[in-house]
Amino acid sequence: MFFRIFLILSFYTLSYFLINYVKYKGYYFNQELKQFFIIYITSTFLSSFILGKFGKVFSKEFVNSSKTLIKAFVLNIGIITFIVNFQQELTESRLLIIGSLTLGFLFEFIYIVLNSKFDHRTKEKQAFSFSVVFLVIEFIILTWITFYSLFNYEFPDYSSKQKILFIIILYTIWFVSSSISRHSDISKGTNLSRIIWNHLSSYILLFLIVSSMLFLLALPIEIKKIVLYNLVIFSFWSFFAVILFYLYRSKPKTDSINYNILNSTEFPEEVEFKGEINHFEDKPSILSSQSGLFLKDQLKSVYLKNFPKEHEFVEKNLELENYNISECVILRSADMYNIEVIPDSSIVLYMNLHELNDFRSLNEYLIRINKSLKENGYFVGRFQSNQLKYEMFHFKYPFYLANFYYSMDFLWKRVFPKLPILKIAYAIISKGRNRALSMAEGLGRLYYCGFKVKNIQMINNHLYFIAKKDKEPSVDTSPSYGLFFKMRRVGQFGKPIYVYKLRSMHPYSEYIQKFVYDNFSLKEGGKFENDFRITSWGRLARKLWIDELPMLINLIKGELKLVGIRPLSFHYLSLYDSKFVEFRNQFKPGLIPPFYADMPKNLDEIQESERKYLENYSGNGFKTDFKYLLKAFNNIIFKNARSA
Repeated sequence: MFFRIFLILSFYTLSYFLINYVKYKGYYFNQELKQFFIIYITSTFLSSFILGKFGKVFSKEFVNSSKTLIKAFVLNIGIITFIVNFQQELTESRLLIIGSLTLGFLFEFIYIVLNSKFDHRTKEKQAFSFSVVFLVIEFIILTWITFYSLFNYEFPDYSSKQKILFIIILYTIWFVSSSISRHSDISKGTNLSRIIWNHLSSYILLFLIVSSMLFLLALPIEIKKIVLYNLVIFSFWSFFAVILFYLYRSKPKTDSINYNILNSTEFPEEVEFKGEINHFEDKPSILSSQSGLFLKDQLKSVYLKNFPKEHEFVEKNLELENYNISECVILRSADMYNIEVIPDSSIVLYMNLHELNDFRSLNEYLIRINKSLKENGYFVGRFQSNQLKYEMFHFKYPFYLANFYYSMDFLWKRVFPKLPILKIAYAIISKGRNRALSMAEGLGRLYYCGFKVKNIQMINNHLYFIAKKDKEPSVDTSPSYGLFFKMRRVGQFGKPIYVYKLRSMHPYSEYIQKFVYDNFSLKEGGKFENDFRITSWGRLARKLWIDELPMLINLIKGELKLVGIRPLSFHYLSLYDSKFVEFRNQFKPGLIPPFYADMPKNLDEIQESERKYLENYSGNGFKTDFKYLLKAFNNIIFKNARSA
C-alpha cells in the first residue's frame, strides 16, 4: 500500500515540476505556487484514497482500474478547481492545474496499461489485447499532422510553452480515449465490426474531450478550427490504417483448419513445435525391381526407417501388405525425369517426399503421376501450406520480425505470380521453386489433376496427403488463378454459363467443392461451415459485396437478370430435388436471389423459397421481382443480411 501511495504521488509530483518548468521556462516557486502545490498533492491523495487507488486490485485489472482512474481524475480536478475558485491569487494558474493533472493522469494510465499487459498472472491479459504496433502507427500519424499544422498555420498570440502544453494534452487525450474504447484491441480473431465500432467510438470520445479542452483553455477561434480540422484528418487516416492492419494481422488465419478431415488425425489451427523440424535430404530416386518383396517390410526397415511419423501415417491408411514393391515408386526428388520415364498405368503406389512447392510445372507433374498409376492407385506426397509457413517463421524469429519476413515472402511468392508482368520475372528468378501454396490450392490442384484425397495430416511442419487416382485430369486447360475469374454455373434451360467474379477463395478452390461438402456440414443459409477455402480478403469482400460486382457483366450480356434464382454450380444443383431442378432450369438466374428476401436457414428451406418465388414470378413477373427487391433491400440494409 505504501509503495502505491509513493508511486502515485510521485507521478503527480513529477508532472507538476515538468509543467512548472514549461510554463515559467525554468523552475519558479513563490508563496502562491507553494500553496497551490500543497493543495494539489493533498487533493490527489484524497481523491485516490476515496476511490481505492491505493488498494491491491488497482493496476492489475485494466477495465476496472481505468474506470477508477477516470473517476479519480474528475474528482481531483473538481476539488482543486473548487478550492482555487476561492483563492484569487491562484486564478492565473489554470494552465498549471490542467497540465499537471493531465500529465499525471497520463503517467498513471501508462502504468496500469503496462502492468495489466505484462502481468501473466491475471486473466485481464486475455481480455485486453493491446496492440503496441498500431499505437505506434497512430502516434506517427498524429505527430505528422500536428507538427505539419504547427509549421504551416499561424497561431495568433500563442506562445511556445502554450503550444507544448497543448500538444502534451492532445497526446494524452488521444492515448486515453483510444485505450478506454479498446481502440487498440486488434488481436487475431477480433471481429472487424467490433474494431470499426471501437474506432468510431474512440473518435467521438476524442472529439468531445478535445472540444471541452479547447473551451477550458479559452483558445482563439482560429486555433479551434485548425485543431478540429486536424482531428478529422487524423480520424480518416487512422481508420484507413486500421483496416489495412486488420487484414495484415488476420491474413494467416485463412489457411488454418481446426476440425477432422475424413479419418485423419486432427489438423490443429495452432501448430505447436516441440523440437527441431526434421528435413529430408535430396536423394536419387529409388525404383526397386525386386519381385516378391512386400512394401510393408521395406517401407519400415529401409525407406522410412528414420521417419516414424510418416511411416505411421502411411501404414494407418494403406494396406501395405497387399503391395508388391516392384509396382511401387518411393523417392525424394524434384526432378521431373523420375516420373516421365515411368510407363502409363504401370504402378500402384507413387510416393515422393519432396514438397510440391518446388515443382515449376506442378499441374503437369501431377497429371503425369495420374497417368502412371493404375486404376485406384495411390499418390503419397507433401507440401507446406501458407499457414504452416507462417507458423514456421514465428517459431524461428521474434513476433514482429517473423511478420515482416512472412509478409515479404507472401508478397514475392503469392502476389507477384498473379500480376501480368511481374509473374514473368518471378518465374525466371525463382524457377518455380518454393512456391506459396494454401491448403485449399494444394488440395484443389490434386482434384483438378484427377485425384481424390483420402487423408491428410500435419507432420513436421508439412501437410502430408494420400490421394487416390479417381478419374482423368480436368479438361479445363485454363484454371483460374488471378484476381478476376469466371465460374461455370447453370444458366437458363440448364445450359452452362460463366459468371464473372472477384476472387474471394484461394485458387483451385472450385475443384474441391464436393470434397468440402462430403466432409463439412452446411450452416444456416446453405453455406459451408468454417469454409477454409475463403481468404481473409474474401471474407471482407463478401461482407461489402465487392466480389459480386463483376457479375454486372453477365447482367449486361443478358445471362442474368436483376432479381432471380441464384446461379448455382452443377454439383450444388445436384443436391436439389430432381423434379424441382427441371422446373427451376426454365428460368433465368439473377443477381439478387430470393434468399435475401426470405432468409432460409437450410437447403430444404432454400428450395422452398426459390419454388415460391418462381411460382409467383410465373404469374406476375415484374410485380414479383419488385416485391422481392424491396424485401431483399430491407434485409440487406437494415438487418445486415450478407453472403457467407
